[in-house]
Amino acid sequence: MTPARSIPPGLLLLLAGAWFANVWSEEIAEKRFDRANVLFEQGDYPQAIESYQALIENDSDSAAVRFNLGNALLRSSRIGEAVFHYRQALTYAPRDPAILTNLKYARESRNPEALSGGWPWLLKLTLNEWTLLTLVPFWVWMIARLMILFQTDAKPYLTIVSRTAFIALLLAGGVLALAALERYGSTTAVVVTEEAIVRYGPFPESEHSHKLEDSAEVRILGHKENWWHIKDASGREGWLERTQVRQLPPRP
Repeated sequence: MTPARSIPPGLLLLLAGAWFANVWSEEIAEKRFDRANVLFEQGDYPQAIESYQALIENDSDSAAVRFNLGNALLRSSRIGEAVFHYRQALTYAPRDPAILTNLKYARESRNPEALSGGWPWLLKLTLNEWTLLTLVPFWVWMIARLMILFQTDAKPYLTIVSRTAFIALLLAGGVLALAALERYGSTTAVVVTEEAIVRYGPFPESEHSHKLEDSAEVRILGHKENWWHIKDASGREGWLERTQVRQLPPRP
């Protein structure tokens, strides 16, 4: 009989060290988050903002960090940046009522027009959740098809179940495709300067077209060097310098 191989002591030490390092890192991040929250409660919003941003830069990003950062920015009248971070918080918690409420308040505080088009209800669930819902009729259809091969007496009933599940699968697959399109079909950005000057061309010398307020949300149509080609909620197109907006990542 071949003796069982034991785990090398060096590997055990390495695994233990990695586990302790991870725990230690999480404890430090939690203490830093608590300190940032104390600064916020004391009304020291500039320092709180720096502390929350440091957490994000050190890979301690979360819905709570983004939400609190948005709150600190909102208290500092930096509405556009607050909207940006609330939108980021939604990538972690898409149905969180506090995030949704504060995002709505930030948007309405400057009364920017909403971007037209799209299906907002598709963002109620994450892509993973839509995928899981699509898998339900898929497995029902697969199981029904397999049972038809063995359950002769129940074949008529199983045929109805199979066809119904297949139709549901097609519908769910279509919704999943629309949900993916809603997220990846277009890119949006938020104006983060008090006034963003939209120009007719991607050059500082280009003539002014119009202005957008802080927190206005736009769709990005293209880019050239340090300029974004954008379309606002009114359907007006133009060019903005990248420093005037912050691009939002797709929702998960």
